[in-house]
Amino acid sequence: MICYRLIDENRAHHDVSFMARLLGVSRQGYYAWKDRGPSRRHREDAELTEKIRGHHERSHGTYGASRILADLRELDGLRVDRKRVARLMRQAGLAIAGRLGDAQATLVLDDTQVIKKGTRSVGVAHQHCGSTGDVRNCQVMVMLTYAAECGHTFFDRSLYLPAVWAQDAPRRRDAGMPEEITFATKPELGIEMLRGAIGRGLPFGWVAADADYGKDPALRAFLHENALPVRAGGAGQPAGGRPARQVVPARRGQGR
Repeated sequence: MICYRLIDENRAHHDVSFMARLLGVSRQGYYAWKDRGPSRRHREDAELTEKIRGHHERSHGTYGASRILADLRELDGLRVDRKRVARLMRQAGLAIAGRLGDAQATLVLDDTQVIKKGTRSVGVAHQHCGSTGDVRNCQVMVMLTYAAECGHTFFDRSLYLPAVWAQDAPRRRDAGMPEEITFATKPELGIEMLRGAIGRGLPFGWVAADADYGKDPALRAFLHENALPVRAGGAGQPAGGRPARQVVPARRGQGR
């Protein structure tokens, strides 16, 4: 069921009971659906996604949904429609590479906040709120966006779970939080999203973050290990290295 699948995809970021009420389904129905395991359609989508990923990698990340669809039909003999291919490419993060892919693109790591009044929303706590510049009762979402010469789009996000939430078993249980979700700092969440971008073969040449992320030792070590230049707090500097060479695209019709 679409509603249950939507809840499952967002349960790490939002309260299960709240989403169930919002979508007009029961929490018990969701857990019953989850216990049945993945549906046939879900399994078929997973298999198709792997084929799509293979064609996308062989094109060096240049093919969009139309070219991928042609390969699936001509080379694999599959009868699928373009909308399904485009949807699976979006879910796998491949649509970004096909439309905006740029080896000099920048992955921007930052967080955003939503001010809340209650205490039941997952992750809500009195913590720093960037939009107001002080401490507020809010939720914090770590975001990874993709900025290229021809466009800018979201790539990944992860809800920050404060330690007071991570260590409160009754509160976690009431919110329907999976046991595998544990406390992680904001930079650690950023590292996982960057690791996902690398694993998906997303083309990019820079990582940008504010000083709070840029000064984190674990994040800087990860960037250094993967030879990723970082612009932190407005300064272009590879992690642990000398100042980075600023790349300025030549104007159309002119040489370098």
